[in-house]
Amino acid sequence: MSIVKKLMRMLDDDLFQPRDVSQVALVQPNLDVWKMIYKAFMTTCCGSNLFWAVFPLLDKSSEGNRLPFLAWYPYNTKISPMYEITYAHQVLSYTCTCVTPINVDTFIAAINVYTTSQFDILCDILRNLHLSNNVGAKCVRHYWIILNFAYNSNKFFNWIILLQFCVSATITAMTLFQLTIVEPSQLNFFLSCLMEWQL
Repeated sequence: MSIVKKLMRMLDDDLFQPRDVSQVALVQPNLDVWKMIYKAFMTTCCGSNLFWAVFPLLDKSSEGNRLPFLAWYPYNTKISPMYEITYAHQVLSYTCTCVTPINVDTFIAAINVYTTSQFDILCDILRNLHLSNNVGAKCVRHYWIILNFAYNSNKFFNWIILLQFCVSATITAMTLFQLTIVEPSQLNFFLSCLMEWQL
């Protein structure tokens, strides 16, 4: 958390701010691509969550009071209000487990986009160096601050990416194993494929 706070303080530095409208326009395409990626991730996440939340209610092949996910509870989940509470708990839990990694991943992408944008701003300043006075020292300072920001960014998210990679590989292996023991014509096969695709 201390590294994230340090990164946020660095973002407020005056050298990191665009100098004019042309520099804002220079970095805007990068920000637009990041926003598009974020919206795409969130749309697929929300669609998947909606599917998992609604599917047991619409599935006519199963008995009544089916939960979205199979789980053992120390109480009877078939009776009201325990069924409704457990159902809501599973939907909320699954939503949190989907939204959290997406936000972490897109936050890391935003940091990388911001680093790239800083280099674009610095290149623009260097291209127009002949139009300004006494900015040479500021350019060198800006360059070192960008490198420091990039170093701290990598320090922040290296372990996060490694952990997510390991967890994703484990989930993929478990899902693929489940696919080998389920008949391809069963609904669980398609649900496992959907879960794998979402990863």
